[in-house]
Amino acid sequence: MNPSMILVLAFNIISLAALLYTILAPFKGDLAKYRKYLIASAAVYFSGTVLISVIVIVAKKIPLLFAVISESLILFIFAVVMFVLVKSIKTIQELSEDAKAGKLRSAEQVKAEDEAFWGPEDKEEEVEE
Repeated sequence: MNPSMILVLAFNIISLAALLYTILAPFKGDLAKYRKYLIASAAVYFSGTVLISVIVIVAKKIPLLFAVISESLILFIFAVVMFVLVKSIKTIQELSEDAKAGKLRSAEQVKAEDEAFWGPEDKEEEVEE
């Protein structure tokens, strides 16, 4: 068993743990509504690590650097996707709370404020040549 295989198996365990956590963890609030997206991103991460494992096991002479770079890249992408998902879900939750409380402005209010600040919109005149 070479170092590439050991590293890949360690990342497989990490990705399996992440997948099991997203499946079994009790999410609260709006995170529970969007649970399937969190599970899907963890499943894609797990499938990526399994793919790298298959590549390393089949082609036994793959250098350790390949395993390090590919596993690190997959982990980075997974972390960014999870961060964006959680941040987006929290933003959606805040906006829905503001909408229920009536704190959001309508399109007409925004247009009136823009016209008060910038003046009335000038319609583009067609220039005849």
